[in-house]
Amino acid sequence: MSYNKLTACLFNIFISIMITFTTLLFSVNAALDFKPLYYFDVVNLDIQNDSYMTVAEIKDNYNYVINYVNGKTNYDFQLPTLPSSANGKTHFSDVRRLFRLSKIALIVQLILLISFFYAFRKHNYFYKCLKWSGLALLFLPYLLLIILGSNFKRYFTIMHHLLFNNNYWLLDPAEDPIIDLLPQTFFFHCVVLILLLTNLAGIVLYIIYRRRIN
Repeated sequence: MSYNKLTACLFNIFISIMITFTTLLFSVNAALDFKPLYYFDVVNLDIQNDSYMTVAEIKDNYNYVINYVNGKTNYDFQLPTLPSSANGKTHFSDVRRLFRLSKIALIVQLILLISFFYAFRKHNYFYKCLKWSGLALLFLPYLLLIILGSNFKRYFTIMHHLLFNNNYWLLDPAEDPIIDLLPQTFFFHCVVLILLLTNLAGIVLYIIYRRRIN
């Protein structure tokens, strides 16, 4: 393989991975910010009856959590109508930090991709990357859904051990009743939405590639 071909191959791999990772980051942020999914699950999962709270009160507390982790409220975690333990507040502060890091990473990735696109817009390098990232985003969600769906509770626990360096995420409902409003099934639905968004992005990227080469 010549030097130019090797360079083009490495470039394609690098950009394809970057596009795939950026799309996943965008999908994660979009899905977790999509409040209507939770509003649907309040009824679908019968959260109201399980928590003995009104739908309006449940939504108020959930909206506060989402606004807090997105940095839209004051730094002190204080739910509208529910108490929180010191460990619970620390956990949501950790989640807030992860959200901030993910958004920073997303912005940096987008800037880099736009720069690469501008630099190589007259070449086919960038569009070949759309092909491989598009294909990855078309098939990867199905593989992940099969894996996660086989034992979501186990992988949900593993994810928390990887993301957090403490056990504060193991909230006690007696001290942090907000956990009763956030059942694991809801988070599984979030994962499904994330995978659907990435799959849709894969379709769009591959269509762009096909139209470019035709």
